[in-house]
Amino acid sequence: MPDSSENHHLAPLPDSLRLQLEKFRKHLWRIKITEAILAGILGLIVSFGLVFALDRIWDLSPLIRLIILIAGVSLFAIFAPLWINRWVFKHRKENQLARLIATHYPNLGDRLLGVVELQDQQESKTALSPKLREAAMLAVAHDAKSRDLQQALSSSWRNKLAMSVAAVALLAGISFLIYPSAGKNALKRWLMPLADTERFVFTKVDLSNVPQPLYVPLNEPFTIQLPLCDDSEQTPEYAEARYGTGTWKKFPLQDYRYALKFSGKRYHGNVSIKVGDARHQISVYPIKRPSIESITGTITYPDYLQRPAIERTLQAGILDVLEGSKLDLKVIATRKLSTATVGPAELHPNTTMLSEEELEIQGEPKNNKVVTKTISYKLSKDHSAILPATLTIGKKTIKLPITWTDIHGLRGSNPATINITPTKDSLPATYLQNARKQIYILHTKVLELDLVAEDDYGIKAAGLEWVGSFSTPTANQPAKGEQAFIEADPFNTSANQHIYFDFVAREIIPQKLTIRSWVKDFNPNSKRVYSEPIEVFVLSKTEHANYIKERMKSTLSDLEDSIRQEQENLDENKRIEKDLKDPKKAAEALKKLADQEAKELNNKDAIKKLSKEMKELLKQAMENEDISPKTLQEMKKTADKLNNMEQQMMPKIAKKLSEAQSRKNSEEKTQKDIKDAIEQQEKLIKEMKKTAQQADKANKKLEAGTFVQRLKQAASEEDLIVSHITNNADEFIIQAKEDYSELDPKAQRLLQKIFLQQEQTSSDVRWIIEDLGFFYSRTQKEIHKKLLDAMRKSTINDDLSYLEKLLEHAYGGRSRTQADEIAVLLRKWAKILDESNKQQNNAGGGGGGGGGDSQEDKDFEFKLRIMRMVQREQAVRARTRALEQQLRSINPNQPQRTRPIVP
Repeated sequence: MPDSSENHHLAPLPDSLRLQLEKFRKHLWRIKITEAILAGILGLIVSFGLVFALDRIWDLSPLIRLIILIAGVSLFAIFAPLWINRWVFKHRKENQLARLIATHYPNLGDRLLGVVELQDQQESKTALSPKLREAAMLAVAHDAKSRDLQQALSSSWRNKLAMSVAAVALLAGISFLIYPSAGKNALKRWLMPLADTERFVFTKVDLSNVPQPLYVPLNEPFTIQLPLCDDSEQTPEYAEARYGTGTWKKFPLQDYRYALKFSGKRYHGNVSIKVGDARHQISVYPIKRPSIESITGTITYPDYLQRPAIERTLQAGILDVLEGSKLDLKVIATRKLSTATVGPAELHPNTTMLSEEELEIQGEPKNNKVVTKTISYKLSKDHSAILPATLTIGKKTIKLPITWTDIHGLRGSNPATINITPTKDSLPATYLQNARKQIYILHTKVLELDLVAEDDYGIKAAGLEWVGSFSTPTANQPAKGEQAFIEADPFNTSANQHIYFDFVAREIIPQKLTIRSWVKDFNPNSKRVYSEPIEVFVLSKTEHANYIKERMKSTLSDLEDSIRQEQENLDENKRIEKDLKDPKKAAEALKKLADQEAKELNNKDAIKKLSKEMKELLKQAMENEDISPKTLQEMKKTADKLNNMEQQMMPKIAKKLSEAQSRKNSEEKTQKDIKDAIEQQEKLIKEMKKTAQQADKANKKLEAGTFVQRLKQAASEEDLIVSHITNNADEFIIQAKEDYSELDPKAQRLLQKIFLQQEQTSSDVRWIIEDLGFFYSRTQKEIHKKLLDAMRKSTINDDLSYLEKLLEHAYGGRSRTQADEIAVLLRKWAKILDESNKQQNNAGGGGGGGGGDSQEDKDFEFKLRIMRMVQREQAVRARTRALEQQLRSINPNQPQRTRPIVP
């Protein structure tokens, strides 16, 4: 716009020049405004073209697109206003136009600038003449009129810009026509750079099934499947890809997809993909495949076991579960899971899934082929575990293959197979620990047994059962009973109970007891299980003494065998000693020494066994107070000598025989060793023979003492018969002519009981007479001959037979008289024999009455009294504990009292 100040100049320019300048100014403005507009349009088209072109190469980020848009718009928003300000607003005045003209027309421009400045100069008569100024202006106006001032402006930039805009616009238009979808997409992405507008590509691949980031198995080859989309306009023959900064590799198009195969990786990287104009990048994380961390099963036992549910860890996927139990499995993975499958389970003819209501049956078994079934499952809330449905365990095995996929889409390397094997509730087991098959014990002692009971799922009860029997007919009833010693406990799978079995408290008289332990578990369908029985011979004092006597005989026989063996060893050693002096036989004789040493050691072991046997016999004999102290003393001497032989004498002989075999020995040393061995062996044999005589002496005393006890026992049996008849006199008041069958049934049973008792007593008396005859033949003692003659001359056998007939016909009065007379006679004989034994032993029986002449005898009797006092105290303690056990069996809630153990 013209400057309004131009109308107020002191000396205005000529109109022709002013109009000419005005025309030049408008022309300037028109050109520069056009250039600014064309530059803005060009910037917009170029920025759009950049987005369109670059989008074909790669996916421009929103930031880059925003920068391009701003750069394009800036020509309009920044460059155009600046351009217009420069050429329009800064070229409004005439002097500004004059300077611009001076660039093309220097002379004219300078003169024009001068006259423009003269317009506003103050006139002065001395300094400036108005006429001269006017003349100058007219001169310049005249020169300017002949010039085309518009030539001072170049329109080349406008033309170039116009051509550039036209060219770019044409190119953009052609692109739109050829690729309208790409053009529209580029235009949208250009106009709205920050919008989430997907880049248009001619090659479209489907990445919907490729997660971002992509997790692949660690150190395992992996493949990325890139299928082409159905609307892909281009189908390149190859796709290029690389892992990280690796080499680009080509992958061919097959079945309308690209399979990008990579070797195993260990570290994180990006897979860059080029397919046609499509560019993609996938972040890849190699990680370990998900695995099973642990498999646990919660087992709910059948109700009858009275056990709470327990949790078991499956080792190697194997679990044994009791039949009838319910099983809840929990499979814990190392990583959160997305899916899991339990099954299909393998079902063979001997393998099944028992809870079929929980299964989806996929097939039926045909010709014993495998059938598949799928069991239901669910994932835990945190997706870290698989929780299959509850299984009811039957009689057949279960196999459950489990597969799983984690939240990253990785499957487990190998399916886990859970093997569930049903187990039966096994029968319990019981035995009497360390108990001999046969036990001989006094009826006044307490039998101690260790009861062991075991069961896999708890013991309901365990105890002893005993059944007695008599070896000969008797009027007494054999013992029979049982007692539980171990109470019910579902968690007690192994119990050991020390039992005190008191024969006196249980009113068990001497007899043979068959004892066995029993156990019962909680299974209602199972029966008691019994142990192997043991035989316990409950002996009276007389029977016990006879038992000791028989074992003494056996021990004496074994000792005589050892003496004979030692004599043979001695004879052989003497032959070797003789052969060693003969150079021809010396080498062979030396070889025999090793055998002689072995024989000596074997005989030593035999003596050791005899020593142990004698100690055991002595211990048992001390429990029987009817065995005289003298007899016990002889037994102790025998045991001590055997112990000395085994520990002192025989090892020395073996050592000498061993030293004689040394290769370092000289002939003199070897012969000396043999000679020493022979001398010691001769001493040993003498000691062994003395010991045998000592043992025989003890045995004879023991045997002599048993006759006294046996006679007294028989007399006591007759007294018992007298007592039975006296206490039941009314049952025997019948006439002899009456038939036995007419008796009252109670009387019949009583009579039968007494008759059997008498029959056994008669047999015992006859055996006493016969055994005494054999004893006399060995001892040849006068007292035994006199007593034997008296027995044989007496009518004892006839009297016993007559008494049996009286009892058979129920003659009570005469039977009582006859039995009483027989008892008196038996005691008389026992007294005679007992007094003779006391005179010989110079000591009393029955616990040590009287005293010996020597101090050694007195010391032994004192020690014997002390030991028997200890035995009696131990017996009292054992009986007390036995009573406590019986009390607890009656009242299980009775607390067990504890006492210090008496040594």
